[in-house]
Amino acid sequence: YEDTVLEFAIVLVVGASLAGLSAVIVQACCSTASGSGVPYAKMLFALGACFQATAQDVDLIAHTDEDKNAVQELERVFTWKSIVVKSIALVFAVGSGLNVGYEGPFIYLSVCIAYLVLKPIHASPSQQAARECEATMS
Repeated sequence: YEDTVLEFAIVLVVGASLAGLSAVIVQACCSTASGSGVPYAKMLFALGACFQATAQDVDLIAHTDEDKNAVQELERVFTWKSIVVKSIALVFAVGSGLNVGYEGPFIYLSVCIAYLVLKPIHASPSQQAARECEATMS
């Protein structure tokens, strides 16, 4: 009986420690890596062609303050730092036994990587992309 209680206590302490470490890493290093990230992915897809914008191009394709804020928010959230922090925190969270789900975190990581890889290719939106963006925002 004593061995069972000791084993349970060890599992409980290790799980809580890993979960806490995961939370501390996210809050200390990159708070934008918290949560599933799916709302940011939805915002990216809702903006359509606007995801190609850089900070200097925001005025060209985003006509309202809300659209400009959304594009700037994507610039703040989709970073290489958030990918690294989210990946490390996910390892600790899953190791602790937390049910983080399969889809949400990996959707965010995939969209973030795609955004960062494609951003230099489409550094300046073409007139076609700007027209598409204007049509979707109207």
